[in-house]
Amino acid sequence: MTDAPMLPPPRRPDPRRTELDRYPFAVELQTRWGDMDSQRHLNNVMLGRYYEESRIRFIHEVSDGAPERFSGMVGAVYVDYLREARHPEPLVGAVGVGAVGRSSVRLLQALFQHGACVGVADVTLVVIDPETRAAAPVPEDWRALFGARHVRGTSPGRDG
Repeated sequence: MTDAPMLPPPRRPDPRRTELDRYPFAVELQTRWGDMDSQRHLNNVMLGRYYEESRIRFIHEVSDGAPERFSGMVGAVYVDYLREARHPEPLVGAVGVGAVGRSSVRLLQALFQHGACVGVADVTLVVIDPETRAAAPVPEDWRALFGARHVRGTSPGRDG
């Protein structure tokens, strides 16, 4: 057995990720009283719902140009919490593409309140074959649609 750490050292998100104008999609989200915790700020677990809502609205916008429905599932989520978010002020959820791989799409997300970034999330969506439920290649039409929605400052290259 070794004493080497099992986790990589903590990292801070790229500061460019905290700039709203880099994201090709943004939506205002009304906060909910029930999402507050005992500290009177929005609970970190509940913030995951706001990331999810932003992501779903982004996929719906992208799908307007697609001949087929996107079928996928979340394969991984990594969140950096940068500051408190409070109710009743709304959040702005921002989403863009970081990279498109063979069978996955990496989305870059951020939440803003009063113009300040309260957190960022990296989400890997794995494309699923609707019949077999196994991982499948990103359809070419979706690859093009996602490719047109990269976060400014990221390259439209491939991921993994």
